[in-house]
Order: sequence, then structure tokens, then C-alpha cells
Amino acid sequence: MNLRGDERARDHRMARRGTRKALPGELYKYRAFSMRAVADMASNRIFLSSPQRFNDAFDGKIPWNQFLTEDELREIVENGGPFAKRLHALRKARPGMFCGDWQLNDDGYLFVRSLLAESFSQISECGICSLSAVSDDLRMWAHYADSRRGFCLGFSTDFPPFSDATEVTYECDLQEIDAFRVLAGKLDEREAMNYLVTKSDIWSEEQEFRIIRKTADVHVRYSPEAVRCAIFGDRTPIEHMVICHGVLPAHVEFFVVNPTGRYAFERIPLDRGVLERYR
Repeated sequence: MNLRGDERARDHRMARRGTRKALPGELYKYRAFSMRAVADMASNRIFLSSPQRFNDAFDGKIPWNQFLTEDELREIVENGGPFAKRLHALRKARPGMFCGDWQLNDDGYLFVRSLLAESFSQISECGICSLSAVSDDLRMWAHYADSRRGFCLGFSTDFPPFSDATEVTYECDLQEIDAFRVLAGKLDEREAMNYLVTKSDIWSEEQEFRIIRKTADVHVRYSPEAVRCAIFGDRTPIEHMVICHGVLPAHVEFFVVNPTGRYAFERIPLDRGVLERYR
């Protein structure tokens, strides 16, 4: 088989991922105010969502390259890769899925897709919590914190699960997983997991880090000591600040972000004693 032209680029990306920066001291979670958000604060927990529900159509998806050639399929079967027996059995039982000796038709490609999905089902069904290395991003305050009516919690990376967070890599081009490498047993699950921490570079200003677990739609608890600060938007109602004050640990510092007029925010300390008088 001839080497694919993108293999050198793939190796370069893998090398870059192997040299990730150290975790920042704090990671931040932007949220709109809701009873669910309050319950999470009171219970010292974060929610890990399925990547299938991310608003970015490509985020968290594994983009398979399904254009297998006849020679590649033949090599997979002859070399005895992990799917060799199933492909050989398919050719005997369903010859109609082939339009040549080892050339798949459309139905055959659908079958291959099912093999790929089965191989990495644990990845597509995992749970992810997204955090950021910055607490003053204009777009994130607009998109994830209810247009500055929400809040942003800062967590110390000295405590799990934040100490397990993985930095997101931003790429200008969508990278595909080579179906041949999967079916031939030349790509393992650990390498494929890197695609869950790779996003388009249009999101690069978010400076995202991710906590990933094998199960989706679950809560993960953290030590109350992990919470370092609560930052409110300049449009957050005082009543919501008071509620957060009532459920967060006493050591947590409070701040309000204020637009400076230079497309930036300044973080202003907020005396918790002021909120105490509202209770």
C-alpha cells in the first residue's frame, strides 16, 4: 500500500499533542443562572455532557474517511487485522455489497461505517465538561453566561477532576480518521481520543480544557476547596449573587466583571459582606 499524503501531517499533530502546556492554576466554567446551576454549586459537582449535543456540528464527532480502495480492503483481509474475519464473512454472505473483487458499493460502505462506530463506541458515548483558561472572554460571557447575566466559577487545578483536564488543540482543517488504519488495527483508541480534544481554530480564543470520562450525562463531584472564585457579569441580578453567596463555601472570592470600553473586562472585587446584608 502507498503511504497516504496526510500521514506526515498526522504525525506532526500527534507530536504537538504530546507537548501540551502545563495546566493553568485555575480553570473557569461559564454558566447561565438556573436552579440546576445552583444545585450543582450546592452539591459541588460538574455535569459531563455527551459530545453528540455540542452546538458545533463537528465538535466531538469522529470524522471517518470511508474511501477505502480495493487494494486496502484486500490488504486488511489478507493481513488478518481485527476486522479481517468479519469482512471476509461479509463477502461470502453478502456478495451484493461488493461491485468488484474487494470493491465496496454504497451498502458495503454503510457496513464499514457500522464497524468503525462499533470500534470507537466508547468515545462517541463519553462525557465531557468544557472549561476555559480565561475568565474575561467577551464571546463566552455572551454565549455561555446569558449575555453577562450569568456567572463564571474558577476552579483550582490542584484538585481532581480539574487536575485531569486536557488542553484542546485548534486546527484550521478538519482532520479525518483513516478508516484503513482502524480496520487494519493500526490506530488505537488512545490516539482516537485526541479527536475529542481537537476543534476548529475559529474557537481558539476560548482556550478550552476538557474533563473527559467514559460515561455521558453524569455528574462528577469535586472538593469544596477546589472552588476559588465566583465571577458575576455586570448584568447579573443582585438576587442571583445573593443565592450564589448562600451556597458557595466561605473561602470563595467574589468578583464582578465590568466592560472597560477597550473590548475587554476588568475584574472588580465584590465584598461578600454586602451580599450578606441582602439575605
